[in-house]
Amino acid sequence: MVSVKIENIVARARLANRFDLEEVSSKLIGSVYNPEQFEAVLYKLLSPRAAFLILKNGKVMCTGLTKIEDIKEAYGQLASMLSREGIEVKEVFDIELRGVVSSFDLNQEIDLEALVHLLENDAEYDSDVVPAVVYHLPEPPSSALIFSNGKVVITGPKDLEETKVAVKKVIDTLVESGLAVV
Repeated sequence: MVSVKIENIVARARLANRFDLEEVSSKLIGSVYNPEQFEAVLYKLLSPRAAFLILKNGKVMCTGLTKIEDIKEAYGQLASMLSREGIEVKEVFDIELRGVVSSFDLNQEIDLEALVHLLENDAEYDSDVVPAVVYHLPEPPSSALIFSNGKVVITGPKDLEETKVAVKKVIDTLVESGLAVV
């Protein structure tokens, strides 16, 4: 069986109805706010190691974590910090997963030329640009980068369930085509 590693999860939660980004930036030490470049506050948490994008509409994007528990903890810490600084936050907020990046290793060589011909319109391969076949899966909407050494990176699934489905489809495609043995 193949061991899948979650590399990154992007999540979103609404912590308030609205944020005054000037105020948020002034109260969160170490935050970055440059409204001429981007209308959001960037804040990094050290433990768990996460990066937040705080938007004026009250939504906060979180990236850099690999476990749901850590995401919940990180949002809780951010909400507590903002609240301690007198910035109103919701007591209850729903965390929505927005994207998952995962990887796995088949531990075998993959013939990328044969793979791109097999996948036809669902794949791209330009070894001068990316040394991998980019396999576009329509369902769940995602892309798999398949390297000749058997390593695979999947981007695009919205949650962990979609990630499992995408991994299974990639493995099934490779096995059924005779390009991999699992």
